[in-house]
Parts: sequence; structure tokens; C-alpha cells
Amino acid sequence: MERLYAITGATSHLGQTIIQKLIESKQKIRCLIHKTTLPSVLRTYPIEIVEGSLGDLESLRTLVDYPGEVVLLHLAERREYAEDITELMFQTNVVGTQNVIDVCFEKNVHRLLYLSSVEVLRKPESLKLLKEVQYYRAEGVVGGYGKSKAIATQMILDAGKTGLNVTVFSPSILIGPNDYRKGLASRFILDFLDRKIKFTINGGLDLVDVRDVAAVMLQAVGVSRPQEVYFVTGHYIQLEDFIAEIARLTRRKKIQTKLPDVLVKNSLETIGKIGKLLRVNTTKLESLLVEQFQSPARFTSNKAIKELDLQNRPLSESIRDTIQFFIDKEVITSQVNLKKNIKSEVEEQKVN
Repeated sequence: MERLYAITGATSHLGQTIIQKLIESKQKIRCLIHKTTLPSVLRTYPIEIVEGSLGDLESLRTLVDYPGEVVLLHLAERREYAEDITELMFQTNVVGTQNVIDVCFEKNVHRLLYLSSVEVLRKPESLKLLKEVQYYRAEGVVGGYGKSKAIATQMILDAGKTGLNVTVFSPSILIGPNDYRKGLASRFILDFLDRKIKFTINGGLDLVDVRDVAAVMLQAVGVSRPQEVYFVTGHYIQLEDFIAEIARLTRRKKIQTKLPDVLVKNSLETIGKIGKLLRVNTTKLESLLVEQFQSPARFTSNKAIKELDLQNRPLSESIRDTIQFFIDKEVITSQVNLKKNIKSEVEEQKVN
């Protein structure tokens, strides 16, 4: 009997990408979806839909109810930019994960693949290359999202010690097509193309293509060892260089102004006032994001490269394909010029 891939968080950036890869390989797929959040694109896919939520144990049981082998990909999560764990993050990321674990034991699920994050680690005091650890706690972690995911990650690993076949994946910031929800990297791209970004700040991002993360997770089904944690990161790039690369790919002018650290480190109220003076949206300069951008933490994916054949595509390809996705979905309004520029970039790469 064919294997069933059961998925929570199917409407997410990673969820949509994994579903497409599974469809390409003609796998049997079943997804847990909120009735109110079913995007039209999922209605066209050859997949089974279970309406429910992480808080509904019966819908979770239906999701994994299958006579053959079940691989459950638990991708559903709640992200908010808050200092502490909010009630919604706790219910989704912590309680929801415990419900998934309970149902996996009850229904004898063959394998559980869990989506964690590199944000579950405590921020180091100075520049440091971080790798996977086997114990996670919320103390010292920056932000409520990271705290809640740290708690949930440890719950998953504890379940692994008592017999559940689990594997944990901790990606950095996702970039690439299929981002219907417009995550952080996509928002930077769209805000730049909408001319909303007027300055940059010191700091950087570790960006990994969502397609590379999806490939690694599916590769792990057949080869990874139980109870393993894998960092799945990509390219670290300074914010100004990231925006400059977007500008290069779209034939736009680079942002020349960088906000000094002395202003960035002021209160959020001051940053908001600067934004009003410049008539720009300063959401991306919220204190938690600034702290994330300026973190001295760096991550190694050597383990995923060695054991799961992680292959990171060039960042320029990820940026270009993200822009093309939003053009195709008519999210970007200046379509004609952008299409021409992207095609020119593709032709240049072929020549080079």
C-alpha cells in the first residue's frame, strides 16, 4: 500500500511547496485545513482535505487515519512579533504540537517530521557559528515565537525518547515562490518594488530557498535517523546587499541611505517618528526584527549537507523566482517592465 503524507500547515509557504513536490512524485497527500483559509490553488490539487484545526483532536485523528504507513509533516505554526508568548502562539505552537504528538502515539504514526526554526536558540554574546543541539528551552530565547517553538521542539524530542519516530528541521528565513502569505523576505522584495523602503540598517539575514528546505525534508523520510535535528540554512547576506541584489535584478536604483545604529537603537517610538517624517512604512524596523537582523549568531547546515544532501541554489535565483511568482500572481503592478528585466537577467546568466 502506498505511503500517506499527512500535512498540517499546508497553506503555508513551505506547505504549498512540499505539496507541489509530492504531487510531482505522485504521492498520496492529505491536508488539515481551516475551512476559512482554504486557498483556491489547493482546490485544484489532487489531495484529500480534512477540515479542522490543531485544537480539534478528532480532525487530527482523521488526518492520520490510514491502514498503511503515515508520514506526518507538522508545519502549522503561529508567528507574531511579540516579546513573550501570546495566547494564540501558545495554543498553536505548544498545545497544538502536544495534540499532534498525542494523536501520533494513539494512531501509531510511522514518522513525524517537525518544522522548528533557528530562532529557538539563545542569542550569543558575540559572533558565533551555531549548530544543532539536543536540548531546547525558552529561557534566553529572543521573542515569543522563538520561545514557543523552543518549548515545542523539546516536546517533540522528548516524544522521540519515548518511542515516536521524529525528525526536527530548523530553517532560517524562507525565500522563494509559493509565498501566498508574503513572509519576511517577500515583504522586503515587495516593499522595495513599491518604493516603500527609503533606507537600510546594519545587520543581515540568513535566507534559504523554500524549495531546498522542502527537498531536504522529503529526503529525510527515507534516510535520516530518528530524533535528529537539522539546521537548514542558506546564504547570509547584509540587508543593504540583499536590497541591492533586488535592485540589480529589477534594474532599479540601489538604496543609498543607511540609518545609523544610534538611531536604530533608540526606542520604537522614535523609529516610528522617523518613519512619519520620511513618509515610509517602518514596520520592518520593529525592535524584535532589528534585534534579529543584528544578532551575532550564524548557523551551519553541514549536518544537513552531509546526511540529507542539502544543496543551496544561488540566492539571486531565489530572489528572481520570488519576483516572477508575484508577477505571475499579479501581486506586482509594474508587470511589463519587471518581466522584461527578469528575462534579461535570465539571458545574461545563460551567456555567462
